[in-house]
Amino acid sequence: MMGFSAFFYSLQYLDARLLRNDFCLWMITFCRGLSGLLVIIICMAWWRTPHPLGLQKRALCSRGILGATNIALSFYAVQHLQLSVATTLLSTAPLYTGILTCCVHRLQWKWGDTVSGVFCLGGVILMSYEKFTNPPDHYFYWGFIAANGAAFVNALINISIYGVREESALTIVGYAMFFGTLTAIPGLWVGTQRHHIPFWNESNNTLKLWLALVGTGSLSVVAQLLKTNAIQASQENIRIVLLRYLDIPFSIAWDCLFFGSRLTMREIVGIVCILIGVMIRGLMKKPCRTSPRPTAFPTPTPTPNPTPTNHCILEIIN
Repeated sequence: MMGFSAFFYSLQYLDARLLRNDFCLWMITFCRGLSGLLVIIICMAWWRTPHPLGLQKRALCSRGILGATNIALSFYAVQHLQLSVATTLLSTAPLYTGILTCCVHRLQWKWGDTVSGVFCLGGVILMSYEKFTNPPDHYFYWGFIAANGAAFVNALINISIYGVREESALTIVGYAMFFGTLTAIPGLWVGTQRHHIPFWNESNNTLKLWLALVGTGSLSVVAQLLKTNAIQASQENIRIVLLRYLDIPFSIAWDCLFFGSRLTMREIVGIVCILIGVMIRGLMKKPCRTSPRPTAFPTPTPTPNPTPTNHCILEIIN
Protein backbone atom coordinates (compact mmCIF):
# COMPACT_ATOMS: atom_id res chain seq x y z
CA MET A 1 0.00 0.00 0.00
CA MET A 2 2.84 2.40 0.80
CA GLY A 3 4.25 1.99 -2.72
CA PHE A 4 0.90 2.95 -4.29
CA SER A 5 0.69 5.83 -1.82
CA ALA A 6 4.04 7.14 -3.10
CA PHE A 7 2.70 7.10 -6.67
CA PHE A 8 -0.39 9.14 -5.76
CA TYR A 9 1.68 11.56 -3.66
CA SER A 10 3.91 12.20 -6.68
CA LEU A 11 0.81 12.87 -8.82
CA GLN A 12 -0.47 15.31 -6.19
CA TYR A 13 2.81 17.24 -6.23
CA LEU A 14 2.84 17.20 -10.03
CA ASP A 15 -0.69 18.60 -10.06
CA ALA A 16 0.29 21.40 -7.65
CA ARG A 17 3.33 22.21 -9.78
CA LEU A 18 1.33 22.36 -13.01
CA LEU A 19 -1.26 24.68 -11.44
CA ARG A 20 1.21 27.19 -9.97
CA ASN A 21 0.80 29.71 -12.80
CA ASP A 22 -3.01 29.57 -12.78
CA PHE A 23 -3.97 29.46 -9.09
CA CYS A 24 -2.42 30.93 -5.97
CA LEU A 25 -1.02 28.58 -3.33
CA TRP A 26 -3.88 29.09 -0.87
CA MET A 27 -6.50 28.53 -3.57
CA ILE A 28 -4.91 25.18 -4.39
CA THR A 29 -4.72 24.27 -0.69
CA PHE A 30 -8.32 25.35 -0.06
CA CYS A 31 -9.83 23.43 -3.00
CA ARG A 32 -7.67 20.40 -2.24
CA GLY A 33 -8.95 20.30 1.35
CA LEU A 34 -12.57 21.00 0.45
CA SER A 35 -12.79 18.45 -2.36
CA GLY A 36 -10.92 15.89 -0.27
CA LEU A 37 -13.28 16.46 2.66
CA LEU A 38 -16.29 15.88 0.40
CA VAL A 39 -14.76 12.61 -0.81
CA ILE A 40 -14.18 11.54 2.81
CA ILE A 41 -17.79 12.36 3.81
CA ILE A 42 -19.17 10.37 0.86
CA CYS A 43 -16.96 7.39 1.72
CA MET A 44 -18.00 7.54 5.39
CA ALA A 45 -21.67 7.57 4.42
CA TRP A 46 -21.20 4.75 1.92
CA TRP A 47 -19.31 2.46 4.35
CA ARG A 48 -21.22 3.69 7.40
CA THR A 49 -18.09 4.44 9.35
CA PRO A 50 -18.71 4.16 13.12
CA HIS A 51 -17.74 7.21 15.18
CA PRO A 52 -16.99 9.42 12.14
CA LEU A 53 -15.69 12.21 14.40
CA GLY A 54 -13.41 9.78 16.24
CA LEU A 55 -12.91 9.06 19.92
CA GLN A 56 -9.53 10.77 20.45
CA LYS A 57 -10.53 14.21 19.25
CA ARG A 58 -7.60 16.07 20.76
CA ALA A 59 -5.07 13.76 19.12
CA LEU A 60 -6.99 13.85 15.84
CA CYS A 61 -7.03 17.66 15.86
CA SER A 62 -3.27 17.66 16.44
CA ARG A 63 -2.86 15.30 13.49
CA GLY A 64 -5.11 17.50 11.37
CA ILE A 65 -3.19 20.69 12.16
CA LEU A 66 0.10 18.95 11.37
CA GLY A 67 -1.34 17.70 8.08
CA ALA A 68 -2.50 21.19 7.09
CA THR A 69 0.91 22.67 7.93
CA ASN A 70 2.72 19.94 6.02
CA ILE A 71 0.69 20.31 2.82
CA ALA A 72 1.07 24.11 2.74
CA LEU A 73 4.85 23.86 3.17
CA SER A 74 5.10 21.00 0.65
CA PHE A 75 3.09 22.80 -2.03
CA TYR A 76 5.14 25.98 -1.54
CA ALA A 77 8.36 23.99 -1.95
CA VAL A 78 7.06 22.17 -5.03
CA GLN A 79 6.03 25.45 -6.66
CA HIS A 80 9.38 27.20 -6.13
CA LEU A 81 11.85 24.33 -6.51
CA GLN A 82 12.46 21.81 -9.24
CA LEU A 83 9.94 19.01 -8.67
CA SER A 84 12.50 16.23 -8.21
CA VAL A 85 14.68 18.40 -5.96
CA ALA A 86 11.72 19.38 -3.75
CA THR A 87 10.54 15.77 -3.50
CA THR A 88 14.02 14.57 -2.53
CA LEU A 89 14.31 17.19 0.21
CA LEU A 90 10.90 16.09 1.48
CA SER A 91 12.24 12.53 1.57
CA THR A 92 14.49 13.35 4.54
CA ALA A 93 11.44 12.83 6.76
CA PRO A 94 12.45 9.24 7.72
CA LEU A 95 15.65 10.65 9.24
CA TYR A 96 13.62 13.02 11.41
CA THR A 97 11.24 10.15 12.17
CA GLY A 98 14.14 8.05 13.44
CA ILE A 99 15.50 10.86 15.62
CA LEU A 100 12.09 11.63 17.12
CA THR A 101 11.36 7.93 17.65
CA CYS A 102 14.62 7.56 19.58
CA CYS A 103 13.74 10.56 21.72
CA VAL A 104 10.16 9.51 22.43
CA HIS A 105 10.84 5.80 22.96
CA ARG A 106 14.19 6.44 24.68
CA LEU A 107 16.09 4.21 22.26
CA GLN A 108 19.86 4.07 22.03
CA TRP A 109 21.43 6.17 19.27
CA LYS A 110 23.50 3.70 17.25
CA TRP A 111 26.30 4.12 14.74
CA GLY A 112 23.88 3.51 11.87
CA ASP A 113 21.89 6.58 12.88
CA THR A 114 25.02 8.71 12.60
CA VAL A 115 25.97 7.26 9.22
CA SER A 116 22.41 7.76 7.97
CA GLY A 117 22.40 11.36 9.14
CA VAL A 118 25.75 12.08 7.47
CA PHE A 119 24.55 10.66 4.14
CA CYS A 120 21.27 12.60 4.25
CA LEU A 121 22.97 15.84 5.26
CA GLY A 122 25.65 15.36 2.60
CA GLY A 123 22.98 14.74 -0.04
CA VAL A 124 21.07 17.89 0.92
CA ILE A 125 24.29 19.95 0.75
CA LEU A 126 25.22 18.52 -2.66
CA MET A 127 21.77 19.21 -4.07
CA SER A 128 21.52 22.74 -2.73
CA TYR A 129 25.11 24.01 -2.97
CA GLU A 130 24.98 25.08 -6.60
CA LYS A 131 21.56 26.70 -6.21
CA PHE A 132 22.62 28.49 -3.01
CA THR A 133 25.72 29.94 -4.67
CA ASN A 134 23.77 30.94 -7.78
CA PRO A 135 20.04 30.93 -6.92
CA PRO A 136 17.57 31.20 -9.83
CA ASP A 137 15.50 33.67 -7.76
CA HIS A 138 15.03 34.75 -4.17
CA TYR A 139 12.15 32.30 -3.76
CA PHE A 140 14.61 29.40 -3.85
CA TYR A 141 15.73 30.01 -0.28
CA TRP A 142 12.16 30.06 1.00
CA GLY A 143 11.37 26.91 -0.98
CA PHE A 144 14.40 25.17 0.51
CA ILE A 145 13.34 26.11 4.06
CA ALA A 146 9.75 25.06 3.35
CA ALA A 147 10.82 21.64 2.02
CA ASN A 148 12.92 20.85 5.09
CA GLY A 149 10.21 22.17 7.41
CA ALA A 150 7.65 19.96 5.67
CA ALA A 151 9.95 16.95 6.10
CA PHE A 152 10.15 17.56 9.85
CA VAL A 153 6.38 18.02 10.16
CA ASN A 154 5.87 14.85 8.10
CA ALA A 155 7.98 12.96 10.63
CA LEU A 156 5.68 14.20 13.41
CA ILE A 157 2.71 12.98 11.36
CA ASN A 158 4.24 9.51 10.90
CA ILE A 159 4.69 9.20 14.66
CA SER A 160 1.32 10.71 15.56
CA ILE A 161 -0.55 8.14 13.44
CA TYR A 162 0.46 5.48 15.98
CA GLY A 163 -1.30 7.48 18.68
CA VAL A 164 -4.61 7.30 16.82
CA ARG A 165 -4.14 3.93 15.13
CA GLU A 166 -7.42 2.63 16.58
CA GLU A 167 -9.31 5.33 14.71
CA SER A 168 -10.64 4.85 11.20
CA ALA A 169 -8.27 5.93 8.42
CA LEU A 170 -11.14 7.94 6.94
CA THR A 171 -11.50 9.85 10.19
CA ILE A 172 -7.77 10.57 10.44
CA VAL A 173 -7.54 11.84 6.86
CA GLY A 174 -10.82 13.73 7.25
CA TYR A 175 -9.39 15.85 10.07
CA ALA A 176 -6.36 16.68 7.91
CA MET A 177 -8.61 17.78 5.05
CA PHE A 178 -10.84 19.84 7.37
CA PHE A 179 -7.95 21.75 8.92
CA GLY A 180 -6.33 22.15 5.51
CA THR A 181 -9.48 23.90 4.29
CA LEU A 182 -9.83 25.94 7.47
CA THR A 183 -6.25 27.23 7.55
CA ALA A 184 -6.35 28.18 3.85
CA ILE A 185 -9.14 30.73 4.40
CA PRO A 186 -6.95 33.30 6.25
CA GLY A 187 -4.29 32.83 3.57
CA LEU A 188 -6.81 33.57 0.84
CA TRP A 189 -7.99 36.70 2.64
CA VAL A 190 -4.50 38.06 3.32
CA GLY A 191 -3.36 37.31 -0.23
CA THR A 192 -6.28 39.08 -1.88
CA GLN A 193 -6.85 41.97 0.54
CA ARG A 194 -3.30 42.85 1.56
CA HIS A 195 -1.17 41.73 -1.40
CA HIS A 196 -3.83 41.86 -4.13
CA ILE A 197 -3.04 38.34 -5.32
CA PRO A 198 -5.88 36.98 -7.52
CA PHE A 199 -7.46 33.64 -6.72
CA TRP A 200 -6.74 32.45 -10.24
CA ASN A 201 -5.43 33.60 -13.59
CA GLU A 202 -8.58 34.73 -15.38
CA SER A 203 -6.88 34.82 -18.78
CA ASN A 204 -6.35 31.06 -18.62
CA ASN A 205 -9.47 29.95 -16.79
CA THR A 206 -10.65 26.65 -18.29
CA LEU A 207 -12.72 23.70 -17.17
CA LYS A 208 -9.66 21.46 -17.51
CA LEU A 209 -7.76 23.55 -14.97
CA TRP A 210 -10.64 23.50 -12.49
CA LEU A 211 -10.93 19.72 -12.84
CA ALA A 212 -7.20 19.43 -12.19
CA LEU A 213 -7.58 21.66 -9.13
CA VAL A 214 -10.40 19.57 -7.68
CA GLY A 215 -8.51 16.41 -8.61
CA THR A 216 -5.69 17.41 -6.25
CA GLY A 217 -7.98 16.64 -3.30
CA SER A 218 -8.93 13.21 -4.66
CA LEU A 219 -5.27 12.28 -5.27
CA SER A 220 -4.39 13.45 -1.76
CA VAL A 221 -7.21 11.40 -0.17
CA VAL A 222 -6.12 8.21 -1.94
CA ALA A 223 -2.46 8.79 -1.06
CA GLN A 224 -3.15 9.55 2.61
CA LEU A 225 -5.59 6.65 3.05
CA LEU A 226 -3.04 4.22 1.63
CA LYS A 227 -0.28 5.66 3.80
CA THR A 228 -2.39 5.69 6.98
CA ASN A 229 -3.59 2.12 6.45
CA ALA A 230 -0.05 0.94 5.80
CA ILE A 231 1.31 2.54 8.98
CA GLN A 232 -1.63 1.29 11.07
CA ALA A 233 -1.15 -2.26 9.74
CA SER A 234 2.61 -2.27 10.25
CA GLN A 235 2.33 -2.74 14.03
CA GLU A 236 5.48 -1.14 15.52
CA ASN A 237 7.57 -1.14 12.33
CA ILE A 238 7.81 2.59 11.69
CA ARG A 239 10.33 1.84 8.94
CA ILE A 240 7.42 1.14 6.60
CA VAL A 241 7.50 4.90 5.90
CA LEU A 242 10.59 4.33 3.76
CA LEU A 243 8.46 2.89 0.96
CA ARG A 244 6.51 6.13 0.92
CA TYR A 245 9.51 7.80 -0.69
CA LEU A 246 9.41 5.78 -3.84
CA ASP A 247 7.87 8.99 -5.16
CA ILE A 248 11.41 10.27 -5.81
CA PRO A 249 11.87 8.26 -9.04
CA PHE A 250 8.28 9.14 -9.98
CA SER A 251 8.99 12.85 -9.54
CA ILE A 252 12.17 12.59 -11.61
CA ALA A 253 10.11 10.99 -14.39
CA TRP A 254 7.48 13.78 -14.20
CA ASP A 255 10.26 16.39 -14.31
CA CYS A 256 11.61 14.92 -17.53
CA LEU A 257 8.22 14.32 -19.17
CA PHE A 258 6.37 17.52 -18.30
CA PHE A 259 9.03 20.15 -17.68
CA GLY A 260 11.99 18.96 -19.74
CA SER A 261 14.24 19.29 -16.69
CA ARG A 262 17.61 17.63 -16.47
CA LEU A 263 19.42 16.86 -13.26
CA THR A 264 23.06 17.84 -12.86
CA MET A 265 25.62 15.27 -11.75
CA ARG A 266 25.83 16.98 -8.37
CA GLU A 267 22.06 16.66 -7.88
CA ILE A 268 22.09 13.00 -8.96
CA VAL A 269 24.84 12.21 -6.43
CA GLY A 270 22.90 14.13 -3.77
CA ILE A 271 19.73 12.13 -4.45
CA VAL A 272 21.70 8.88 -4.25
CA CYS A 273 23.25 9.96 -0.93
CA ILE A 274 19.86 10.77 0.59
CA LEU A 275 18.41 7.46 -0.60
CA ILE A 276 21.39 5.58 0.90
CA GLY A 277 20.98 7.44 4.18
CA VAL A 278 17.26 6.71 4.32
CA MET A 279 17.81 3.02 3.52
CA ILE A 280 20.54 2.68 6.17
CA ARG A 281 18.15 4.10 8.77
CA GLY A 282 15.39 1.76 7.63
CA LEU A 283 17.43 -1.44 7.40
CA MET A 284 19.04 -1.07 10.79
CA LYS A 285 18.24 -3.75 13.37
CA LYS A 286 15.79 -2.78 16.04
CA PRO A 287 17.80 -0.80 18.63
CA CYS A 288 17.94 -1.70 22.31
CA ARG A 289 15.97 0.36 24.78
CA THR A 290 17.53 2.19 27.65
CA SER A 291 14.29 2.38 29.63
CA PRO A 292 10.90 0.66 29.72
CA ARG A 293 9.00 1.09 26.51
CA PRO A 294 6.34 3.81 26.53
CA THR A 295 2.89 2.94 25.32
CA ALA A 296 1.23 4.99 22.62
CA PHE A 297 -2.28 3.87 23.56
CA PRO A 298 -3.90 2.18 26.54
CA THR A 299 -3.54 -1.54 27.22
CA PRO A 300 -6.37 -3.77 28.49
CA THR A 301 -4.76 -4.14 31.94
CA PRO A 302 -3.65 -0.81 33.41
CA THR A 303 -0.27 -0.93 35.11
CA PRO A 304 -0.03 0.43 38.65
CA ASN A 305 2.25 3.38 39.32
CA PRO A 306 3.10 4.12 35.68
CA THR A 307 6.59 5.37 35.02
CA PRO A 308 7.17 8.77 33.41
CA THR A 309 7.85 7.02 30.11
CA ASN A 310 4.29 5.66 29.88
CA HIS A 311 2.96 8.73 28.17
CA CYS A 312 1.19 9.15 24.88
CA ILE A 313 3.50 9.51 21.93
CA LEU A 314 1.60 12.62 20.95
CA GLU A 315 3.20 14.62 23.80
CA ILE A 316 5.81 15.78 21.31
CA ILE A 317 3.21 17.74 19.40
CA ASN A 318 0.81 18.80 22.14
